[in-house]
Amino acid sequence: MGCSQMRADAPGFDARVEDLYRALRHHVEDEDEELDKFAAEVDPSELRQLGDKFTSVKGYLPTRPHLNAPDKPSDGLVVADRLTAPIDRLRDAAEQRRV
Repeated sequence: MGCSQMRADAPGFDARVEDLYRALRHHVEDEDEELDKFAAEVDPSELRQLGDKFTSVKGYLPTRPHLNAPDKPSDGLVVADRLTAPIDRLRDAAEQRRV
C-alpha cells in the first residue's frame, strides 16, 4: 500500500516514507551526477541560453502532478494541455502556495 493510501498513524507508514525518501534521494543524486557531466561537456554560453529557455517556458508548465494525464499530448487534448498550467497557477494563488 502506498503512502497516499495510508494514515500517518498506520503501522508501517514511517517505514514507507523512509523508503520513499531513500529512493527519491538516490534519484536526485543520479540527476546531479548527470547534470554535472552535461555541464562539463557544454559551453558555458550555451548553458546560459538553455537556462534562459527553461526559465521562459517554466511559466507554461503545470505546477502540480496530473496522474491521469497522458505522457504525450494527443490531438484532442492540446487545448486541455495548454489550460493545465494556468489552472494550476490559479489554484496555487488561491491556496497561497509558493511554487
